[in-house]
Amino acid sequence: MSFIGRETELSILEQQYGRPGGQLFVVYGRRRVGKTALLNRFCMGKPHVYFTASQSATRDNLHQFAAICQRFLNRPEMQTVEFKTIEGLLQYLNGCAGPEKLVIVLDEYQYWAGGDPSLGSLIQRFWDHSGKQSNVMLVLCGSYISLMVDYALAERSPLYGRRSGQLHVLPFDYRTAARFFPQWSYKDRLMAYGILGGIPAYLEQFDSSMSLPQNILENLLAKGTFLNEEATFLLKTELRDTRMYTSILRAIAAGNTSLKDLASKLGMEGRALSPYLSNLQG
Repeated sequence: MSFIGRETELSILEQQYGRPGGQLFVVYGRRRVGKTALLNRFCMGKPHVYFTASQSATRDNLHQFAAICQRFLNRPEMQTVEFKTIEGLLQYLNGCAGPEKLVIVLDEYQYWAGGDPSLGSLIQRFWDHSGKQSNVMLVLCGSYISLMVDYALAERSPLYGRRSGQLHVLPFDYRTAARFFPQWSYKDRLMAYGILGGIPAYLEQFDSSMSLPQNILENLLAKGTFLNEEATFLLKTELRDTRMYTSILRAIAAGNTSLKDLASKLGMEGRALSPYLSNLQG
């Protein structure tokens, strides 16, 4: 699948990259919206290190990050260096930056920050002492919007006031999503957008060489396909108690699309449904 869209987002990143001095940039957005593809595209042709954190211990993430740096930068001497903190590793990377700015991407940042309360403070200390005068662009990227706000954007975060910019990556609009299916009629493109929304990972699952009904049967309704269980998976990932949300979605699918009908179907008052509907729309 060729890279589609994100011209505005790439332009914003390039503008940041072109600024003199160090840049601390935050990229965030919901899962599957294409943040990783965007940043990989941005990093093409630039000196860069791309590390995706995992839900593991701080020491494991730090060792994995160092190993990735060694491979990306072709620095075999790093095998003999033990980095005890991310601050030390970032200082080392700062020394690796040449005349062309070095991009350092920490993807799924919220996983590492969630398991290590000191992470933000260590990055802050590096940035205050060396980073902002460096030739480095440090990008913190994450999927869980509320956590990224807490760990990187909120006033209580150690990194508050340090960032040079931020980018909230949103789903595609209809015009961009329609570019995934150039052979289809306008009606089928609109129907596909109604089914899949503007999420690139979902749009990529439909094959434009097949008809829309074929795609629905083979790539959405068929057991074992990526999209078949995605709604359930997403609800379980993003929400604590999925039972009410599942009931609401089933009622809507059955044709109860007004607030009055939905409340009647579920045996609830309309105002009690509002928080659930707001979360689903967000």
